[in-house]
Amino acid sequence: MLSIGDVVYVNVYFPVKKSDDMYKNELICLLEDIAATVSQTGLDKVVLGGDFNFQCDELSTGFSLLKCTLHSKVTLEFLLLA
Repeated sequence: MLSIGDVVYVNVYFPVKKSDDMYKNELICLLEDIAATVSQTGLDKVVLGGDFNFQCDELSTGFSLLKCTLHSKVTLEFLLLA
């Protein structure tokens, strides 16, 4: 994580989907950690980029978890770079 000005940049490398339950638990833990760390910066603009290891569409478990976790944990402006 890096902050420049009023923007936080987060580089991610998410796990590859294995079994559904294990994947969900692992990804939720990672997303909650990211959200908590970003919230501690006090900044409200975030660029999240890297290797998500999932398709950014509504049918993807990873994408759905990402949207759900980020919207429920923080009220920040996120820009996703895949």
